[in-house]
Amino acid sequence: MKILQICHEYRPSGGGGARIVQYLSERLATWNGHEVHLITAAVAGSPRYEMWGSVIIHRVGLSWPISLEKDPGWRTYAALGVFCVAATVKGICLQISESFDVIHSHFLVPGGLIAAVVSIITRVPHVATAIEADILDAREACAKPYGYPIKALIMFAGWQAKRLIAISNATRNDLVKYGFGQVSVVYYGIPKPQIVQVPRIRKLGEPFRVAFTGRLVKRKGVTTLLHAIALLPSYVEAVIIGDGPERGPLEQLTHTLAIKGRVQFLGQVSDHEKFLALSRCDAFALTSLHDGYSLAILEAMHLGLPIITTDNGGQAELVSDNGIFVPPGKQINLSTLITMLMINPTVHQRMAEASRRNALEYSPEKTAKEYEDIYLKEGWTYNERV
Repeated sequence: MKILQICHEYRPSGGGGARIVQYLSERLATWNGHEVHLITAAVAGSPRYEMWGSVIIHRVGLSWPISLEKDPGWRTYAALGVFCVAATVKGICLQISESFDVIHSHFLVPGGLIAAVVSIITRVPHVATAIEADILDAREACAKPYGYPIKALIMFAGWQAKRLIAISNATRNDLVKYGFGQVSVVYYGIPKPQIVQVPRIRKLGEPFRVAFTGRLVKRKGVTTLLHAIALLPSYVEAVIIGDGPERGPLEQLTHTLAIKGRVQFLGQVSDHEKFLALSRCDAFALTSLHDGYSLAILEAMHLGLPIITTDNGGQAELVSDNGIFVPPGKQINLSTLITMLMINPTVHQRMAEASRRNALEYSPEKTAKEYEDIYLKEGWTYNERV
């Protein structure tokens, strides 16, 4: 098949959405042998056209970040508007030259909106995947749905799609609130980290390290983790992997709480560096106010870390016998759970083993196969195209 993917973020920029599109596109192009094109936003320093592995990348628009996570200004809206126009034109032109069988958009806005217009004009079937920040207001920490006019754009993109897909049951439930009826769920997987993992056995006197991986934005609730660390003995430390607009305030908070020496901010690092850092930790905490899903939890599971997370989003669907839940914003509860893992090595080991075992259930190959089945059912067949 010939598949056109549309997503405003893609590596080397972007967050979890960029990574799931990368893993899916690469598996479809290599493991499944399809021809995959991707339209994404321009990134400073990256070519407008390139082959990334076996995926053909088309970058359009302005080289300005597109993010609504923190007080978006005119540059964000300008970049978003230019990308929508440029990506729509590019999609139509590519369809004329390439004759795609299906268009797959990621994020209902802007990707789904662009794909809907291209689909209407070219009559190519459109499959849309909702992530989270595209249907819950990122400006409000994803605590509530968008209002009009963005809500109208979301509904247009969703209703136009021949198949609407959510990345978790929690995201599907959020889509139902918009009035969408038939919504499928496809979980994303990640490649198994290429690192020799030796189960960590903490020796007497060594620090107990709690890791966090992700974008440093308010909805990730990292302040809860830092407050919990301040309530615990001095040998309990936090390792913060990632970057974002809240890094400065979070670093200042470590000064205020007098825990600066117990918190490492590693920033944006390579995958190899990230997995090495995680392998030196004892537990993983994701205290998000809301998450549609969590690749960060999957990474921690692969490395055998017990998981502590909130239960108000799709991330909770990855946790069963491999972790425990904490209410959002409850640092006292979080400190109690961390203590429980420290003083109960049997419980810690059981959860660690469950994390490694359960992580294998989520693979990019499985995700690609599920989407391939959807494309074959909803996309153009050869006879229909002829």
